[in-house]
Amino acid sequence: MGRVAGPPDAFTAEVAPKESIRLIVREVPLTHFAAGDVTLAERAGEPDPRG
Repeated sequence: MGRVAGPPDAFTAEVAPKESIRLIVREVPLTHFAAGDVTLAERAGEPDPRG
């Protein structure tokens, strides 16, 4: 996994100091993330793992 750059400076200036912000990174399979009833896996043309 690559390096996490963190929130943009404009965001931290409005919300809180950069040192006090925590990021949680979780990997979500493309089959578990959708918009408009279409998963990201479907948009990428991957077959449905359910068969």
